Amino acid sequence: MARQELIDYIKSGIEKGYTTASLKAILIGHGWNAGEVDEAISIAEGNQQMPEETMASQLPVWETKQEKPILLKIIYVLGFILCLLGILAGFMFLFPSSFNYLFNIFPNLINYVSVPLPAEGIFNLTNISYVFAIIVGIVGFFGFILLVKMEKAGMFLVIIAGLANIINSFISFDISKMLNIIAWALILTYIILKRDLFK
Repeated sequence: MARQELIDYIKSGIEKGYTTASLKAILIGHGWNAGEVDEAISIAEGNQQMPEETMASQLPVWETKQEKPILLKIIYVLGFILCLLGILAGFMFLFPSSFNYLFNIFPNLINYVSVPLPAEGIFNLTNISYVFAIIVGIVGFFGFILLVKMEKAGMFLVIIAGLANIINSFISFDISKMLNIIAWALILTYIILKRDLFK
């Protein structure tokens, strides 16, 4: 019995001008059963009716939706947090006076900030790393949004952002950036290993 998604794919291909022979070759090349493809082509061309039990079994499409792996959900959360922290830290170090209210609200917070704040302004050469962190954080954030939708473009944006973060951390390396490097390395490794999940 041909599945509805296969029939719909063939109908869409025929409407776009592809021959049934080329569609059959593509589908068999992607692992579909030749008999099932032939049956779906017959149904798509209108030569055969889909059996009623097949139509009834395919009505609740939302029940067959594939659940995302739990580790992928953890990667999403970790990635969003890393991107937001990169953006926030970049702005905080570029414009430290705009964050003085944090120190007024939380006076003990200043005890935990051990990094000297640079002079304000984007065009100060020492601040290029912080501008870079903001840009990479934004790219990574949008990459993770696309990744949640299982888009391959999101995967590429996240890989670019991750590699850029790792390189930036190595350029101005200190031991506190080791956690950032490890987190991004884990994210990139998982995404590259699971690249077949993304369409």
